[in-house]
Amino acid sequence: MKARIISLLAFCNVTCSLLATSSMTSEEGPMKQKINFVGTLTSREQKRERKIDNISIDRMTRSINVLLVPTNKTYVKYNEAPNINRLKFPQDQMSGRQISLEEISKMEIPHPGVKWVYKKEEGYREVEYIEIIVSSKGAIKTKNRYLIERNRKIYYNDLDIPGFEEIHTPITAVKALTIDRYESGYKEKEEKTTQTSQAPIPEPQGSLIPGTLRDVVEIEEAQIKTNNF
Repeated sequence: MKARIISLLAFCNVTCSLLATSSMTSEEGPMKQKINFVGTLTSREQKRERKIDNISIDRMTRSINVLLVPTNKTYVKYNEAPNINRLKFPQDQMSGRQISLEEISKMEIPHPGVKWVYKKEEGYREVEYIEIIVSSKGAIKTKNRYLIERNRKIYYNDLDIPGFEEIHTPITAVKALTIDRYESGYKEKEEKTTQTSQAPIPEPQGSLIPGTLRDVVEIEEAQIKTNNF
């Protein structure tokens, strides 16, 4: 009896794993995002702008955790390692923020070789960060300096490559990422090849207009309900 229960639990675990995997992938690879961000990516090696879509940071488009670049008094720079800045304040005192792609017009990585390192205490792993400069949308386009985890990757599809193959580039290899617009999520392959180019997002004065992204999602859900009747 005990052996049957163990076998049943093992079967359930395998089944759940397969279901979880199938929910994230399709015959053409990873599922496309509900909201499609379109823009350009400039890498350091190729030094050319790629036209890309399906943009995300580690498959996140909203509530991406970053830190404000600290003041001189809150980190230590070592002479023997000039490219390492060690943060020295407790984690609960870090000035955390969250950024979302719909609020960004451009993200630049000015110093890819400079590491910002934080270690809570002995026994904890070190966390490495890299500086990014984020330009907001709007007429003014204010710039803010943040720290983001160094192991982050930019995921996207290259519009010059046929098909829907997902590509990722380490954030340390990126010179600049621009977000030109966003639109309702991906359609079928046949529809996308004939889809006309979308107009750029109207630039709000100041910060992002509240509810803009939510409206896109609600419109798409309403269209799905209409098609089902």
